[in-house]
Amino acid sequence: MKHVARETESVYTWASTDRNHFLARSMLRHIGRPVPAGPDDAAVSTLVGLVQACRDGERGYLHAAKDTHDEGYRVIFERYAKERASFADALVKPLQRFGVSAELSGTMLGAVHREWLDASATLARGNPRAILRECERGDEAAMRLYAAAMHTGLPPDVQEIVQAQRDSLRSAQTEMHSLSVLERR
Repeated sequence: MKHVARETESVYTWASTDRNHFLARSMLRHIGRPVPAGPDDAAVSTLVGLVQACRDGERGYLHAAKDTHDEGYRVIFERYAKERASFADALVKPLQRFGVSAELSGTMLGAVHREWLDASATLARGNPRAILRECERGDEAAMRLYAAAMHTGLPPDVQEIVQAQRDSLRSAQTEMHSLSVLERR
């Protein structure tokens, strides 16, 4: 019992002094302590989700580049991996203004999707059609997050960044779809 009390006291102390107030409040709510939401929690939560989606996209495209046997596709996938990395980096800066300084990685769902991409590519022996289909699927998931983000009340400068990234993501999605259609022929 003393152990639990000591841990609880140290966690609550850490959470109240930590610079990552959003993450600390989130963690405290997760363990059952009622903590009121901060004024920027919706914006921060949205940005955290977008950064994680971008990291997932980066890793997904890197996996696609590794799994394909087609040099042209490899170049395209690597370009989109770099683009997703730059998207995440651009979104981390506004997060720092909100006091979130942790390096964010992807999500568990993204990791599962990459494993599925690997398994799918293995079964299809690097079949571009299967890889393109999975890239499309990943981009569709990211587009849903970006669409929702446009309605969360982000600051205007951040809204512009998100809109520009959404437009680029839409172009990538269109290209993946076009390549997929070409592969079906």
